[in-house]
Amino acid sequence: MIGWLEDNWHLAGAVCAVLLVALAPVWLTTTPGALALVLAQLPIYQAHQVEEHLGDRFRRDINAWIGGGREVLTRRAVLVTNVIGVWGFMVVAAWLAAFVDLSLGLAAMYLPIVNGITHLAAGVARRAYNPGLVTSVLLFGGMSVPSLIIVSRAADAGLPAHVIGVAAAVGVHVALLAHVRRRITAFDRAAG
Repeated sequence: MIGWLEDNWHLAGAVCAVLLVALAPVWLTTTPGALALVLAQLPIYQAHQVEEHLGDRFRRDINAWIGGGREVLTRRAVLVTNVIGVWGFMVVAAWLAAFVDLSLGLAAMYLPIVNGITHLAAGVARRAYNPGLVTSVLLFGGMSVPSLIIVSRAADAGLPAHVIGVAAAVGVHVALLAHVRRRITAFDRAAG
């Protein structure tokens, strides 16, 4: 089962995204507008993950570009990062926004925005397409950025709420980079 998940988690996410979008009329009519925008970030991100991970593109790209052909990013790490680190993160942000404070939902917008910035930076640095670049620009720039502004205003979010949101989003990305760095170090030590 884990092997299937490692290879197909993004397709399961696409199915979930379609179901969440099909439920959108329900949560849009029963949920305050700003909170609905927090909830919308999960299917937006899942749509991006299809472009990013279909055919194992992202992992293979990172392994070629950063790993020099070595497997510095494993299928298991991609699964854990995206299912727990992204989907789980979005669920927690939505729960916090709904039941604690709407401003804590800002993290749900900052996660795709930070991801989009990394895709843009990699594209500029390499002067080439990277898996996920198109949807990060279109979806995250076109939907997550405006959602951030709307939710921030609705929550009357101050600087601390934005700092928490950015820090949480950056933390998810740093965790993945730390994993890749550990694997590179292990390969370098083994090579002697």
